[in-house]
Amino acid sequence: MRALRRLLSSLALSWAGLAGAQGVQPLPLGDVLATVGSVALSADGQVAAHVSALGGVTLWDPVTARVLPGAPEFKRATAVALSRDGRWLAVGQDDGRLQIWSRHEAPQPMRELRGHSGRITVLAFSADDARLASGSTDGTAQVFDVGTGQRQQVLDSVYNGHSAEGVAYPVALAFAAADQLLLVQDWRQRQYDSDRVTSLWALPQGLEIGQRQGTPPSAEGVRLAAQAIGGGGWLWAYSAAEHLMVQRLDGCGPERALAPTGYADTVAVDPWGRWVAESRDEALNFVDLASRRVAAVHLPARALAVLPQADGRSVLALLATWTRDEDALVSKPGAKQAVPRPARLYRVVVPAALASGPALAVPPGAATCTASEAARRSQQFVTPEGVAALTVKARLASTQLAAPAADAAGRLGSVAQLRFDAAGRLMALYEASGSDAAGVQVWQLATGRVALAQRLAMQHQFAPAQWLGMDWAVLGPNNDWVLATSGQRLLDASSEYASSAALAADDATRRLYRVAGSDIEQVTAEGHRLPPVRGRSAVAGIAARNGRLLVRYRDGGMELFAGTPLASTRFRGPAKKSSAGEGDDWSLDSLMLSASGRYVQYVANPAAYETPGFDAAWRLADGEQVGTGTPVAPLPLRVDRVLALDTRAHRLAVWDFDRNEVVARLPRQRSRDGRGVPVPLKAAISDDGRLVASASPDGLVRVWDIDAHQLRGEARVGAEVTALAFDAPGRQLAVGRAGGQVWVLALP
Repeated sequence: MRALRRLLSSLALSWAGLAGAQGVQPLPLGDVLATVGSVALSADGQVAAHVSALGGVTLWDPVTARVLPGAPEFKRATAVALSRDGRWLAVGQDDGRLQIWSRHEAPQPMRELRGHSGRITVLAFSADDARLASGSTDGTAQVFDVGTGQRQQVLDSVYNGHSAEGVAYPVALAFAAADQLLLVQDWRQRQYDSDRVTSLWALPQGLEIGQRQGTPPSAEGVRLAAQAIGGGGWLWAYSAAEHLMVQRLDGCGPERALAPTGYADTVAVDPWGRWVAESRDEALNFVDLASRRVAAVHLPARALAVLPQADGRSVLALLATWTRDEDALVSKPGAKQAVPRPARLYRVVVPAALASGPALAVPPGAATCTASEAARRSQQFVTPEGVAALTVKARLASTQLAAPAADAAGRLGSVAQLRFDAAGRLMALYEASGSDAAGVQVWQLATGRVALAQRLAMQHQFAPAQWLGMDWAVLGPNNDWVLATSGQRLLDASSEYASSAALAADDATRRLYRVAGSDIEQVTAEGHRLPPVRGRSAVAGIAARNGRLLVRYRDGGMELFAGTPLASTRFRGPAKKSSAGEGDDWSLDSLMLSASGRYVQYVANPAAYETPGFDAAWRLADGEQVGTGTPVAPLPLRVDRVLALDTRAHRLAVWDFDRNEVVARLPRQRSRDGRGVPVPLKAAISDDGRLVASASPDGLVRVWDIDAHQLRGEARVGAEVTALAFDAPGRQLAVGRAGGQVWVLALP
C-alpha cells in the first residue's frame, strides 16, 4: 500500500508541467473558500478536507488528491478540522452552528455543539482528540468536550467594544505542549489599520499567561493568520513586527528571531521541528532551524494558508486567485453585494536539505511555561458551585409625574446614576429617553416610600451631573447649575463646559468648581459663591476629592490645592506628559483624584472618533504612570484603586495605585446583547475598594470580594442593568433596571 501511495505521489508531480518541476503543483480540487479555516489536514497525513467557494465540504486524499467518500452535505460551511486519524470531521457554519461528524457512521452528526452567535472562522482538535476549539466572529474562542458535547471554556478576543480599538476575532487556534496550552490569534480591524494578537491560555485553568503582538495583515480585507505549531506540539512560530519568531514550549526559554525579517502573510512549522516557513507576496521562505539557512520557493500567487504534511517533506498551500493590487472581493452581475474571490489548492515540495535535518528533541513528561504568580493571583477567583443568591430587599418603581401639557408622558426615563446618602436614603438620577423625562427620585429605604420625585431639564451630554455628597448638581431649565432635589441655583449659565473635566464637585466639602479661563470658580451647595482659585495659566481640566482640588493646565503641568481656604499648594510642576496633549486634536474628557490625593486618573479623547482615546493614571509626586484602562466607576472614597475596563470586553480589572499593579482581573461575564452587539459591562466598586459589582446585558449581577478573590453572590434582575451603586458600609447594592425600576440587593 505504501509503495502504491509513493507511486501515485510521483505521478501527481507531472500535473503542473514546469511548476511541477519546481515542486509546486496545483491540485485539481476546484475553487476553495478563501479563508484561513477553510482547509484541514489530519495529523497522520491520511485525510484532507476543505470548504468549497460555494460552502460545501470535500474530503480527499492528500497524496493523490482523489476525492474520498463520507463528506456530509453543506451549503454554508465556513471552517473545517480533522481529528488526528481523520476519522472525525468538525464543520462550522456562517450562522454559528458547529457539528462533529464521523466519516464511518450514519449520515447524522455525532455531536451538535452550541455556544457561538457568529460565523465560525477556525477550528482545531486537541492532540488527543478529546477537545475541539472553535473561533467565531462573535469575538470568542470556545473549547468543547468532544465526548459529551459540553462547552468547557469561553475565551474572549482582545477587544474593548470601542470602534476605534477595533473588532477582533480568532483567525488561528492551536493546542500545544501536550494540550497544556491553547494559542489563540486574533485579527483586529481598526479604522485605518489592523493587527494580530496571540493570547496564550493555560488549560484547563483558563488563565491568560501572555500575549504576542503580530505584524498587521494586508489592508485588502483578507484576514490572514501568522502563527503555527509544530515539533510534536512543542515548537511555536509567529510573525512579529519585523522578525519571524520561534519559541520552544518545553519550559520558559527565550524566543529567537530568525531571518528573513519583515512582513509575513502566513507561517508554517515542520511537524518534526526541523524547519519553519513564512510566506510573503509570491514566495514561501523555508528556514532550517539547525543551520538557519533560507530556501525560497516561488509561488504562482500569494499563500493564504500553509499546512505541512505529516512527514514534513511537503505542504499544502491555499493560494489566492487575485493579485495584491486587486480587491479580494468581486461584484457579480445581479448580486446584492460583493462576494469573496475563490482560492486554489497547491502542493509544495519542501527543499530536500531542510527535511533531512535533526528532529526537535523534547524530554518525556516535559512541562510548559505556566502563569506567573502575579497572573495567578490576579485572575484566579473562587466561584463556589452553589453560588449564593443575593436577596432582593426592595423593588422600587419610578413615579409617574405630572406632565406639562406639551409633553406626551410624565414617565421618568432610564436610571443613569444611583447613590446612597448619609441619611440612608437611595437617590436615583433619570435621564430623558424618548418621550420619557429626565428627573430625580429619592426613597426612604426604611419605609420604601418615595420622599421626592421631580422632573429635570434635559441634561447636556458634556455636563454630567456632579455629586455633592447629599445631592446632585444638575443643569436647570436655563442651563444654570442647580441642586437636583431643591432647585437651589449654584452657578449661572456658561458655555465653558467643553468637556466634563471643566466641572468638579467635592463630596467632603460640598463644593462645586468650574473652569473659567485660568481661574476656577467655586460655590457651596448652599449657593454661597467663594473667591475663585487663581490658576497660573489656561486650565484644561480639574478634579476634586476630600478637600483637595487638582488643576491640570493646557501646557501639561498640574497643581494641587488644599486647605481652608484653598490657598496652600501641595504640589506644583509638570507631571510627565502623555502622548495625548490637550489641544485642537485632543480634549481632556475627565480627571479623577484618588482618595489620598496622591494619584490622578486621566482620560483624553481625540477630536477624530476613529482615533483611540488615552486612559492612564499618574503618581503626582514624580509623574510616574501607575495604571491604565478606562475607568467604569468613580474612584472609591477610602482607597487608592480604580475599577477599569481591561483589554478584553468581558473582563474588569482593579488597579492598585500604591502597588502599581492589577490586583484582580474578574472572570469573564457576557458582554454582548442578544443580537451579538458588544455592550460594556456596568460596574461599581465599594468605598473601601474591597467589593466590585458587575452586570452583563442579560441582567446577571455579580458581587466579588477582591481581597478574598471570591464570588460573594449573584442575582438575575430580569432586565438590562443601567446603573449600580454600593451603600457606604458595603451591605447593600442598588441596581437600576431598564424601564426605570430599581432593585436593592442585600449582600451576605
